[in-house]
Amino acid sequence: MAFHEVPEIYYHHAWHAYDADHKVYYLARDNATVASVADVIADPSLVASRADADGNDPEGTSAQWMADQYAGATPAYDYSTFSEQTTYSLRSSQTFNRLHRENG
Repeated sequence: MAFHEVPEIYYHHAWHAYDADHKVYYLARDNATVASVADVIADPSLVASRADADGNDPEGTSAQWMADQYAGATPAYDYSTFSEQTTYSLRSSQTFNRLHRENG
């Protein structure tokens, strides 16, 4: 997307987006499944629903502004292979590991 890059991870037969820059992920309408970028573009209210009391995401950006950006987004996908290990915390007692491998 022109406004932002968001990594997606494929597991359980679906894509799931984890926004490391904004330290957030969005739940699908079932309020249990991590949404994909396509899900968020189709329903930008998923972004706005994660706003704090001030209307911001965890990084301090307006959640409504982010929702508006997703609403007008056209994704361009870049598939990468990874080998450097980084651990992200999701919910209580949940984690995933991302491996980063430089091309070449």
